[in-house]
Amino acid sequence: MEKLLDAYKKSEYWSDKKYECKYIKLKGIISHVEFDEKNSILRMKLKGNDTYKLEAVAYDITPKCIKYIENIYEGKGITIYGNFYREENKFLIDIRYFK
Repeated sequence: MEKLLDAYKKSEYWSDKKYECKYIKLKGIISHVEFDEKNSILRMKLKGNDTYKLEAVAYDITPKCIKYIENIYEGKGITIYGNFYREENKFLIDIRYFK
């Protein structure tokens, strides 16, 4: 997380070239978790900084994932693998795997 934030502080242009639409591994601290069981969508916000906010979203959660989600809480560290996108000062990750 720190490496990504530092890169964007230095240059959004070059960071977009390096990270935008790429599959990345990101380690961070959960600041908010929301699970929409009806639509099977998991949304997590990770601690960012004053400039950038990070949100990770997973769709079509499986029963195996639900067991893991029950152990996720604010303040817990997490590793997320997924596709990275940026919208202005918001970083978005389409989660493919997390642990």
